[in-house]
Amino acid sequence: MRSSKTTGVRLDREEVKSAKDAFLDTWLPRLTADTAPISPYRVIWDLVQNLDRKNVIITHDSGNPRDQTLPFFEVVAPRGYLGWGKSTQLGTGYGMALGAKLAFPEKTCINIMGDLAFGTPGYVHLLAEGLKIAFADRRRYMADPDRVDVPVAQLISREYAERVTLEGKQMRRDIGWRELERNAGAA
Repeated sequence: MRSSKTTGVRLDREEVKSAKDAFLDTWLPRLTADTAPISPYRVIWDLVQNLDRKNVIITHDSGNPRDQTLPFFEVVAPRGYLGWGKSTQLGTGYGMALGAKLAFPEKTCINIMGDLAFGTPGYVHLLAEGLKIAFADRRRYMADPDRVDVPVAQLISREYAERVTLEGKQMRRDIGWRELERNAGAA
């Protein structure tokens, strides 16, 4: 037994381990459930079981991702968890995980986010990709319309949008998307 410096409460390792084991026994059916759609608890549990947690930095967004991650993802290395308190803006964890990757490129950096949290960074990402295409088209066709035929109807057509989407997918395949992810440290 040892005493906590802050509370003076005596901690018995066996008592703590017993309480933790009982807690996990209660949750294990949900943590290992093979359901469709997959349970977020199963995702967290599989991460815990399959990652080298000594080389992981994890964070999450507020709400359910926080509530699902904290009880089950046990961090085993200093600075392995980026916590920021009870609540913050949805999508914040995405930037935190990217910053962690810049600071520690050798580590696997993970952000647990729900579908609502993806809205903010996901929207910004999609907007940036769309703007790249729009600016490329503008550069290609920017001129005096009296002297250059700008195919406006083509540029705003569904067929053009589908073609650009397919070209983007093909480009990712051609340049080895998995290799890019590996080089960026994505799991």
